[in-house]
Amino acid sequence: MHAAFLDLDGCLVDSSRAIPFAINAGLESVGLAPQPVDSLVQYVGPPLLATYRELLSQQGESPGRAEEAVQGYRAVYGGLARQWTTVVEGIPAALQSLRSAGIRLVVVTSKPRVVAVPLLEHVELLDEFEEVVGPELSALTEPKQVGLERALHLVGRADGDRADTVMIGDTRYDIEAGHSCGTRTIGVTWGSGSPEELMALGADRVVQRPRQIPVALHDLVA
Repeated sequence: MHAAFLDLDGCLVDSSRAIPFAINAGLESVGLAPQPVDSLVQYVGPPLLATYRELLSQQGESPGRAEEAVQGYRAVYGGLARQWTTVVEGIPAALQSLRSAGIRLVVVTSKPRVVAVPLLEHVELLDEFEEVVGPELSALTEPKQVGLERALHLVGRADGDRADTVMIGDTRYDIEAGHSCGTRTIGVTWGSGSPEELMALGADRVVQRPRQIPVALHDLVA
């Protein structure tokens, strides 16, 4: 049976308000000034520790304080996520179409699993998925491909040809993880990645609306 692995932030849900505000809370927790929210939308999806290392360096602060900033972020993110995270319009219908076609669905996210599962439950998407794969809270540097590899094992693709599996997401981390693990890839443009960036990264398909995901996936794995 074919399998699709979907990123969470920027792909399934719109986190463009919750995450930037939480990022600013992390910056303030280490004594730095908050940044314009619009400038932080690009950090919706990438690993949090890398985000803070970059932001701290930009402000002349030691990247070594990134873990401290992550703790500041986590102190407020749960409440902000429940208040401001919304499901991307068209995603429920796209997921239903994929499930009706017999596609196995798994979330693969850089967000810690203990954070991702309650969020998916809150936005009423959790039951659409066979499993949610994300790092432990302590695994701040886990690459996306590690999670994808774990998800592939869960659906019985530990070895062999993975051409009937697809990684779907909005950032280079999703496309690069798919390439690393031997899956096909679909880039979505309603998150932080642009069509040009996703195509330059070698995504097998780039889609601009959730309703295009089932068609793109069928073209790749049929």
